[in-house]
Amino acid sequence: MLTPNQFAVNEVWIIAKLIDCPMVVQEGPYDVFVLMDAASTYVIGRSLTAKSGTVPSVSDVETGFRIALELAHQRRPAKVLIDGSIAAGNSFEQVARQKGIHTERVEPTELATILQPLRDSFVRYFQGSMGV
Repeated sequence: MLTPNQFAVNEVWIIAKLIDCPMVVQEGPYDVFVLMDAASTYVIGRSLTAKSGTVPSVSDVETGFRIALELAHQRRPAKVLIDGSIAAGNSFEQVARQKGIHTERVEPTELATILQPLRDSFVRYFQGSMGV
């Protein structure tokens, strides 16, 4: 299992689906994806898709990467780890490769230690905001 202390800040980014089931809001169900730094666990990007089971468009991912690179002072990570539960050949992989960033698919269980605190916080926030 991967842990934040195995990485230097901005060395590796992670792309993952934040929660397994869609987040349901008044407008309908949304899948939530995050782009985060593996060492700091800082979320440097996020994207929503209105249709469950899909990934964001290439345009949305390009925008997310542009903002993330601005936050990282244009320092590109050596690698992006992509949650293996996201379909192969997705827009995240395409954009990372276009930017010259190596991608590696990893099993979701390998990312659990890094992602679980964020997932727990997200669930607590939405349970609280919905009075659950």
